[in-house]
Amino acid sequence: MANRGRRGGSAGGRLWVLALLAAVAVAIGFVAGHLTRDLGYRRTAPPLPRRSAGPTLAEQVETLVGPLDAAGTRVPVADRGAARHLLSRLERLARENPRRLQVDASPEERSRLRVRLTVGSDSYPAEIVWPEEAAPGPGGGATGARLALVIDDLGADAGLARDFLDLEVPVTPAVLPYLAHSLDVAHLARGRGREFLLHVPMEPQEGRRANPGKGALLSSMSEAEVRAGLEEALSSVPGAAGVNNHMGSRLTELSDRMTWVMDELRQKDLYFLDSVTSPRTVASTAARAAGIGWARRDVFLDNEQDVQTVGRQLDQAMQKARRNGSAIAIGHPHRGTLEALRLWIPKFRAAGVEIVPLGGLIQRPTG
Repeated sequence: MANRGRRGGSAGGRLWVLALLAAVAVAIGFVAGHLTRDLGYRRTAPPLPRRSAGPTLAEQVETLVGPLDAAGTRVPVADRGAARHLLSRLERLARENPRRLQVDASPEERSRLRVRLTVGSDSYPAEIVWPEEAAPGPGGGATGARLALVIDDLGADAGLARDFLDLEVPVTPAVLPYLAHSLDVAHLARGRGREFLLHVPMEPQEGRRANPGKGALLSSMSEAEVRAGLEEALSSVPGAAGVNNHMGSRLTELSDRMTWVMDELRQKDLYFLDSVTSPRTVASTAARAAGIGWARRDVFLDNEQDVQTVGRQLDQAMQKARRNGSAIAIGHPHRGTLEALRLWIPKFRAAGVEIVPLGGLIQRPTG
């Protein structure tokens, strides 16, 4: 009996050892499987995404002239000088891409310049057109009434901005910083030989509840913060000729804040257009004190956006221009505003009112 017990115990011990070895083998296999899968995953992991390529050559051309069309593209610009500037930019792009872009220009005509653009193997005719000299109407003349049309709040929709820039009068775009198409609108303006403004968000009376926009200059900011905020906004959309305020009915009433803003603009040789969103604005006074160019808005065009109301405001702007020699009107990228401007272009000419870029109406410091 004792021997059988010892043999039974010995057999049980061997079974226990075998079970332990089997468990170890399973564990090793489990770990090895995971390592293999991990290594395999690393070998087949997708490559890091490449940086997006820059715009194609066709896209660069379209930035300057608009959508290319084999039937022809019409490109309105402010004047003969702007047409020559646009042609110069196209020719420079062709020199940079001699085998892929060819620009053939016909002699200038009275108010248009015909160009053939060959991009790769595709050819596109284009006409760069500008307004003829307006015949003076009653009270008009070579030195008659001048009206600047500023379109604020651009940068969200590049197509709508293009529609305004394609008008046969030189509207002045004011571009909000930090929007999806802020840089695109600035490029469109430069491509047409137009100056543009940076439309800087500033604190309104309602404060942040009114959502003045990203990077708004606030009354709670220190001098360093105001200066840094303005510098950052200007750097985000380089090339602006000047600045005007988006909202700002609170900030433009504060002399110290306006002094800081105007000093920054003085250092960058930029002018300031006071949108006059408060009757107590001191922005123009601060600009004069800083010795920079400045102007004030006379008429808002589209507090109501239907064509008839915008048209009445355009009539008011024309009357002010004829009475005072010049006027500045501000509108916004609404379809009603765009349509009213299209309809009123012949009326401007008939009244002898010349539509000019804003820079022509800026009051410059003397001495």
